[in-house]
Amino acid sequence: MAERDQRFAEVVVPAKPDRVFHYEIPAALRVGVKPGVRVRVSFGRRMLDAYVVGVVDRADVEQVKPIAAVLDPEPILLPAVFALCRWISEYYLAPWGKVLANALPTGLKVSAEKRISLTASGLAVDPATVRGAGRRLLEALRTHERGIGLSQLAAAAGSLAGLSTLMERGWVEETQRASDPRLRRRAYVELIGPPSPAPRVARAPRQTAVLEALAARGQGAFVAELGPEAAGPCRALASRGLVRISQREVERDPYGAVVVDSTGPTLTPHQRKAVDVLNEAVRTRRFAPYLLWGVTGSGKTEVYLQALAAALAEGRSCLLLVPEIALTGQIVQRVRGRFGRQVAVLHSGLSDAERFEAWTRVRRGEARIALGTRSALFAPLRDLGVIIVDEEQDGSYKQEDGVRYHARDSAMVLGRQTDAVVVLGSATPSLESYANAMSGRYGLLHLPERVESRALPAIRVVDLRAEREQDALLSEALREGITARLSRGEQVLLLLNRRGYAPVVLCHDCGASSRCPQCSVGLTFHRGRGRLCCHYCGFAVRPTDRCEGCGSHRVALHGVGTEQVEERLRREWPTARVARMDRDTTRTRFAHDTLLDGMRRRETDILVGTQMIAKGHDLPNVTLVGIINADVGLSLPDFRATERIFQLLAQAAGRAGRGDLVGEVILQTRRPSHEAFLFAQQHDVAGFYERELARRRELGYPPFGRLVIILIAGADESRVMAAAQRLAEAVKDDLPSGVSLLGPAPAPLWRLKGRHRWQLILKGPRNAAVREATRALLARTKDLGLPSGVTLDANVDPHHVL
Repeated sequence: MAERDQRFAEVVVPAKPDRVFHYEIPAALRVGVKPGVRVRVSFGRRMLDAYVVGVVDRADVEQVKPIAAVLDPEPILLPAVFALCRWISEYYLAPWGKVLANALPTGLKVSAEKRISLTASGLAVDPATVRGAGRRLLEALRTHERGIGLSQLAAAAGSLAGLSTLMERGWVEETQRASDPRLRRRAYVELIGPPSPAPRVARAPRQTAVLEALAARGQGAFVAELGPEAAGPCRALASRGLVRISQREVERDPYGAVVVDSTGPTLTPHQRKAVDVLNEAVRTRRFAPYLLWGVTGSGKTEVYLQALAAALAEGRSCLLLVPEIALTGQIVQRVRGRFGRQVAVLHSGLSDAERFEAWTRVRRGEARIALGTRSALFAPLRDLGVIIVDEEQDGSYKQEDGVRYHARDSAMVLGRQTDAVVVLGSATPSLESYANAMSGRYGLLHLPERVESRALPAIRVVDLRAEREQDALLSEALREGITARLSRGEQVLLLLNRRGYAPVVLCHDCGASSRCPQCSVGLTFHRGRGRLCCHYCGFAVRPTDRCEGCGSHRVALHGVGTEQVEERLRREWPTARVARMDRDTTRTRFAHDTLLDGMRRRETDILVGTQMIAKGHDLPNVTLVGIINADVGLSLPDFRATERIFQLLAQAAGRAGRGDLVGEVILQTRRPSHEAFLFAQQHDVAGFYERELARRRELGYPPFGRLVIILIAGADESRVMAAAQRLAEAVKDDLPSGVSLLGPAPAPLWRLKGRHRWQLILKGPRNAAVREATRALLARTKDLGLPSGVTLDANVDPHHVL
């Protein structure tokens, strides 16, 4: 073991095995090495960034390498974020280093290249006395007194072999620490003397003009603000000692200026009750979880704003999560309109630089409200007082690849760790949150009525089996409803949760359909691109008029996607202004906001789209919502399928009649007696949930049981199948009491991106037992090993079982 007088850092490396490694802390670095900082370490023959997770007096191995450099002057991860990452790693069985890397903005994760330079001791060494690779490194470094980047050094010396040895000897060092490479800085000029009277410069009118402009402002200005030719006069004035030029950060504001109005509307009695409860909870400074269950249009956002204000009044910070980028624009305007520059927005639709700058503002305390999608959970907020999860039922909160965490459940843990109030808001809560509220684990705040006593829309169910074939896309009732709304200058939303033009290309002779060669799914025809596309891996190919299987030319499109609906609308109502909102039309920056703003400004008459049009949008002039095919997704092999369909229908229906005009919903289906549609028609959320909970209880599915999916994948199907079967045989007789093993079996999506997929499902009534079984299975996997090219991944609390 190592000597007791030494100090060692426990570090994790993002791209390496899920274990802690020990590195010696050189005496010169001891002050800077603490949990939460990044360090540079030698790992094998490579130099890698790592995260310090602890400092100890003893190492668990004899040979311990030293830390090469400390990259941060202070911990980059605040204690609350650090603790949350540790919990996520343990609960979701994710590598700790990978979780920590996931918690940081891209601007920090992709640091500028480190520079290597000779130390004073290194300068005294004659390269001729050093053998091999070390000699070539020393010779290369002697020609770069100010240091050289790693890639340049590798090119000059042939490789970086021997670099760690030179560092251990103290001959070289990393001279560059992590900076803020994404922050934009510009030249800023300010007067050195008093602004009045403004000084003048003889025979230099442009310099005098700059002085007068600065004096009129009463403060400094960015040089660029003073005109395109101001740089030269500013430098001349600086040489005269009349102004000072420095570099200052320029804030990027992708959402533009906003007028701040701190006053809110008059609250309804139910809103007032909810606000009073939350305000009192904020004042107690203790963890308190609540479900804010309010019908669509009941004013949940105003309750959020009041809770944020209460936390700010207590000097605490706030986190507001939304599930999708499509929902951020509207809520950003409302939150910024109330709190101005105290709000920082974090989501993947922004550039890396914009996200890094927003993260930096939060870390500095310049913004005390972080608003964003799933990853905003890791915002460096100090003294967190309120966490709000809007549309908490949304599946987007569960990350389904990489670190498979659920932001809603993790937010609840973060609230417990920081003594914050946590508010889960929804018109259609998840069954888990509903059950927690009914059992008393969460406080229940109910908003049963719309603001201003507006009526919920009537829902009319149309049985497509009774319609003529040519009316299967738009029933007679829906066409009449659209025509009536257009004649009155009202707007229409049409929902079809299937993008593209046609989801099936079918041969009428042999029955074969176009399939993705990489995934076990069919190809969807996109007319706008003129391609058959896979929505999973991105494969695309031009369609042909000949069947690849039998050679027949009787190949035709079947089924309907949003593109085809848009085409039909334009043909049937040629004067109507029609727009489409799906993943294909929202790939560009702020495309969601542009489409929705067109609806709010009444520049669009009909908006057709996928599920992204159904949630959270406040469009007061929409009086008709049409569900083109409510059956999409109803028969998926997923125990949550019915719940998701009900929630989507209820959310979509909630877009109608939110203004002064009465709304209507027309729901088209071939299964009109399905319970999801019957309960949705009555706006009976509680009735549907009680029925669904009874079914879940009987089958042992969440919230009455826990699931973990073990996914085994690889390019060779026989190896994948063999590995899954071998693993199942090894663990099936040693499962904890109450835990069952389902499988092995091919995953419902049995091939994805060229990799075959088999799965095992661990299922049981108690979380602890299922986790124990999962850890035992993973340990057994390490003992047995996996065939070459085969990987194993654990998905704890899966939201989708596909």
